[in-house]
Amino acid sequence: MREGAAHRLLAAGACVLALGRAAPLGAQGARPGALYVTGAVLADVKRFSGNPSENVLDGDAVGGLVGVGTVVGSRWELELALDLSRSTAVAVDRSVLLRQTRFTLETTTRNRPTTVDALVRFRPSPDRRVSAGFAAGLSIVRLRQDVETQVSPAGYPAVLIPAPVSAIQYSAAPTIGADALIRMGRRLSIVPALSATIATARDITGQRDIPAVLLRPRVGVRWTF
Repeated sequence: MREGAAHRLLAAGACVLALGRAAPLGAQGARPGALYVTGAVLADVKRFSGNPSENVLDGDAVGGLVGVGTVVGSRWELELALDLSRSTAVAVDRSVLLRQTRFTLETTTRNRPTTVDALVRFRPSPDRRVSAGFAAGLSIVRLRQDVETQVSPAGYPAVLIPAPVSAIQYSAAPTIGADALIRMGRRLSIVPALSATIATARDITGQRDIPAVLLRPRVGVRWTF
């Protein structure tokens, strides 16, 4: 997904928030012990440390979120969520001269993060029609990386072409976020939100760790039972 798509999702969330603020206040917050389910469309914005022109792990993609939670007391919530996104790919070309013939080796690196988030959320004013929430917690990050090389034109010795490589790694990472719970009725709410996960990824060779930030603006719905 291009960077402009993430901006459009943020703009949509801002419009929903503005509409919610225009509605009258006085809605009652969820009762303590209430359960809820939530779902959202998100933009997965991945930024890894290093030279941006050489970083093959950066990328933007569309994804989704599903979660369940409960209201604890009058201002606190506990939530467990699963974030899924599409994979992104970056191709890097390298020219090789062999036997007076120039070959182009195109190496494509794909990666796809999946996270499970355990969050605690605080709502200072839970009884407002538009209620801000501030969350923090721990995420389990699963990162899959695939690297494949193709050569053109034909005739390059197959033994010299790097074999495809795949790797899956797991890590624990802190997550913070903020949202606006806009009540559309007694049970249905619209929830624009933004979260950030500060993770560390190991490169495909396993030789170095790369700090990363996963930014996820999203717009979702929540149903309270």
